[in-house]
Amino acid sequence: MPKQIAQRLKANLLLKSNWISFIAGLSLVFAYAPFSLWWLPLIILPVWLKQIDSCSAKNAAKQGFLFAFGWFSSGISWVHVSIDEFGGMPLAVSLLLMLLLCLYLAIYPALACYLSARFARDKAFNLWLLPPFWLLGEYLRGTVFTGFPWLSLGYSQIDGPLSYLAPVIGETGITLTLMI
Repeated sequence: MPKQIAQRLKANLLLKSNWISFIAGLSLVFAYAPFSLWWLPLIILPVWLKQIDSCSAKNAAKQGFLFAFGWFSSGISWVHVSIDEFGGMPLAVSLLLMLLLCLYLAIYPALACYLSARFARDKAFNLWLLPPFWLLGEYLRGTVFTGFPWLSLGYSQIDGPLSYLAPVIGETGITLTLMI
């Protein structure tokens, strides 16, 4: 049994699509302040979505999870600083808490990807179903267990041309615009 698990893990580590999803999410941090490369999601999201287009529900969820794990791992590093520096927690505990938080937060985009494939007619990932399910995931992430609304995609557009829409449609509307 452990040998089968090790073989499956090794096979997953070698999959190019897994690495593309993780690195795409990891690099999304540069779209937010202080880097403010607002145009980056316009490249990263299509590249990532091309990877998962027409995937099965299970594979779409896995790719969504890997993308989100990379995204949150790089984007909420400030939480580690708060826990370690100001909370006085030992480094190992702080890193473990960060890992658990990132794994938890990655569930919501994975759920959006899963539902986008599950409710498609041909049971394969559907790009047009993703925006409403993504917004549902963002809403749940911001409200469940007291919520964690930071790092929503709309916040990456503060310095971009979509920022003029913020007073009208808000951050959630900008997120929807990016996803469409």
